Amino acid sequence: GKIVLFTTHDLALAAQANRLILLGKTGIIADGPPHALFQETACWEQVGLPLPAWLHIHEKISPT
Repeated sequence: GKIVLFTTHDLALAAQANRLILLGKTGIIADGPPHALFQETACWEQVGLPLPAWLHIHEKISPT
């Protein structure tokens, strides 16, 4: 298999990944698939990255 590792603050790009590892000053804050991590707003607030408006809109129109 192949592994591609990249760093970004572009959450639209990150949403296309199979796995996200969210890093903070103390190390790994969260690790998992994008759809799961985007639901954990506290971890994003902890590292100072606000979730984009398109994600909030998607949550409102997507069935649960």
